[in-house]
Amino acid sequence: MGTALAPATIDVIDLLMDQHEEIREAVARLAAAPSASRGDALRALAELIEAHEDMEARLLHPLAQRLPDGDALAHALVVEENRADELLGQLLAAGPDDRRFSALFAEFRGVILGHLVREERDEFRQLRTRIPAQELVDLADRAGENRIWL
Repeated sequence: MGTALAPATIDVIDLLMDQHEEIREAVARLAAAPSASRGDALRALAELIEAHEDMEARLLHPLAQRLPDGDALAHALVVEENRADELLGQLLAAGPDDRRFSALFAEFRGVILGHLVREERDEFRQLRTRIPAQELVDLADRAGENRIWL
């Protein structure tokens, strides 16, 4: 079971939650962006998501396999990530001036925001209670040492 940490200690879940907030903010910026700056906002969002998924793949997915039904949980979340990536790729290929952009973005926003909520609720919460706290802190340190995070 996990153990309590001093409030100032940062663990890998904290880093991922920070990235989730950055992704939510980037999605909101893209939604509010004028047409002329949507391309830049979209590329910035794509970079955030790529860095986040890289960190999850390297650090979090191996941990999730240690959870009860962890393989099934990780698989379901990866399916969602793949759908979000597919839609993001379509958005990048279409560009902000494409007539399909608004509909694609609306679908993408629903998929990615729902995915973030499910990760936080179904995966992060379990990891915090089932993985030793120091191991989560060590993974955050490893992420910083290897520049795995943003």
